[in-house]
Amino acid sequence: MEIKNLMESLVFDALDQIAPDFEADGDALRDAACYVLNRLQPRYTGSTRGIARLTRELEQDHQVQVDILRLANEAMRQVTSVPRAPGGYRDGAEEMPGPAFNFPVIRGRLLNGTTFEPLAGLEVELFKDGESAAMFNSRWANPYTVSDHTPGTYLFCPRAEAAGEVGTSRTAAFEIRATHADYDPFRHLFRVTVVAEKTAHRSFSLEDEFVLPDLYLFPR
Repeated sequence: MEIKNLMESLVFDALDQIAPDFEADGDALRDAACYVLNRLQPRYTGSTRGIARLTRELEQDHQVQVDILRLANEAMRQVTSVPRAPGGYRDGAEEMPGPAFNFPVIRGRLLNGTTFEPLAGLEVELFKDGESAAMFNSRWANPYTVSDHTPGTYLFCPRAEAAGEVGTSRTAAFEIRATHADYDPFRHLFRVTVVAEKTAHRSFSLEDEFVLPDLYLFPR
């Protein structure tokens, strides 16, 4: 059975419409699509009837159309503001000359500890070994502001590190810190172990994830 996220076609249509204004190439469009889809609630269906019904509902939902277009413009500004390096690599995503430790995408949710509702509008920062963690490239924000479109959810993709030899392991100490004027300061420590590969990954995959348990912040 095929499952389809109907938001994908709406996002691709919006990006196609505005791409000429940004002189965007295929790589930029793919990056922008990921940026937008990561910030929208997916709408899944697995039948022809469901596709027809949900597509009609989404096309008639003015707020959804506004949100997609706003995020599409925001995404295109982000991805086209980053200069391309020779060979098509972008800052932070270049291939390392030797073995590298590749870290997974780190994902989790922040909830109100009293109401258990997902939180939005607060700032989350990822630390690695006591310092603010460098990201895969500049389109992965750190600190990250939790969006109203995906309340509670945060995503980080740490930059790879050089390794001495393929097959060696490395355990990194990570920390999530969340701040908001209405909530007590929050910190959560965890560790991630990775094994050195031949090179640093030139692209990231949301299939390679380290998912944290739900974390709870309490009002002051």
